[in-house]
Amino acid sequence: MTENILNTATLEHIYVAYADIHGICRGKLLTANSYQSIAKTGMRNCCGVFSKDVTGTPVLETGILWEHGADDNYMRPCPETLRPAPWRDGCAMVIADVLESDGNPLPVAPRNALARVIEQFRAATGAKPIVGVELEFSLQHKDRTFANRGTQAYSLHQMTEASDFLDTLAIALNKAEISVEGIAAENCDGQYEVSLHYTNALAMADLLFQTKHIIKEIAQRSGYHATFMGLPDNGLSPNGLHVNVSLSGVDHAFSVAEDDTPSPELRRSIVGLLTHSNDALSLFLPTINAFKASVDGSFFPLSASWGFDNRSVLVRVPDRNGAGCRVEFRLPTADANPYLAVAGVLALMQRGLETEGRLSSPVYDNAFERNDLPLFDFSFENALKRLSALDWLADALGTPLMQTFLTVKKREAEHFQVHVTDWEKETYGTFF
Repeated sequence: MTENILNTATLEHIYVAYADIHGICRGKLLTANSYQSIAKTGMRNCCGVFSKDVTGTPVLETGILWEHGADDNYMRPCPETLRPAPWRDGCAMVIADVLESDGNPLPVAPRNALARVIEQFRAATGAKPIVGVELEFSLQHKDRTFANRGTQAYSLHQMTEASDFLDTLAIALNKAEISVEGIAAENCDGQYEVSLHYTNALAMADLLFQTKHIIKEIAQRSGYHATFMGLPDNGLSPNGLHVNVSLSGVDHAFSVAEDDTPSPELRRSIVGLLTHSNDALSLFLPTINAFKASVDGSFFPLSASWGFDNRSVLVRVPDRNGAGCRVEFRLPTADANPYLAVAGVLALMQRGLETEGRLSSPVYDNAFERNDLPLFDFSFENALKRLSALDWLADALGTPLMQTFLTVKKREAEHFQVHVTDWEKETYGTFF
């Protein structure tokens, strides 16, 4: 694919992109000629980008801005990620690894953290993780009203109402050579889901990162706005990111016996996810808004529970046997950093695979109505404290990245704490 794109006579520009600590797309636009000259050597990029909060304001406490004079690192394109940029004729996009000046991976770059986790996972288990994702988003008009109204999951008519965008999006993803299993209307106003076909873990995170950017670009050019907010508005369902994982390279790693007993690898993987999800919550729900996604009965998991083909639990096992036997981790919201979300799931699974733990009984009924399941603590500040205590997860992702993530998120909480919301204005301003 790379040679075909680079040799296309109409190619004029290439977007060189990478994910910051939040998963926001950053990078530079190059001419096709200039790209050829930096494709192997890399190009300069300011390291301070990784100190920014979601508004783009540097958080000085990260210690990665002025301590070295806001020095440069390097972006080196990953040729396997080069694909057409379907929102603009004559353009392509490529994901870059972010490196230190000596060529080593920059520790605070999320893609490097995922590559590190994958290497550790394969070394520890001998298995290659295979990942597929289901990504939900909300489609709005430019005035931020939703593209359609109602809870009409899988409604083809609801898709017809936004067909000008969805048709263009489907064509764009195909042009970008991103393998899509399906696009569907989802569970509330303006909500849609894109399912990406499974592949190796790093490639899936790359595809997810590029897909999110494509969705926003196509929406803007179609007269819409697309958002991956965890909870896009009051009374709606959250936007989720379901991460499906199976194992390759080991014989029959994931399977279920006739009496519903999971294989040892599957059992331990589920135990790891159940045991550590509450402590790692803010890695999968990375914003204050995402913590409001815990809406009862909205298909969002509220407890550390698991079951077979059960959408009320945290870990769903959709298929019991064969290549389709996998875990579906239903916790992350769609605003999660693609690289950190996948890395977190794999790290929790590896933790379970390396330790013995008792697996709770599967949930066959409605987990939302059960009072005997361990509930998550949906407090943003408490979750940051729990995450900061997970030394083994910091070792897996890299301590510099974890420290930067926590520092930036603590600043986000501080800003929100002193911000006067619309609810306060409407409520207190009226009655006091």
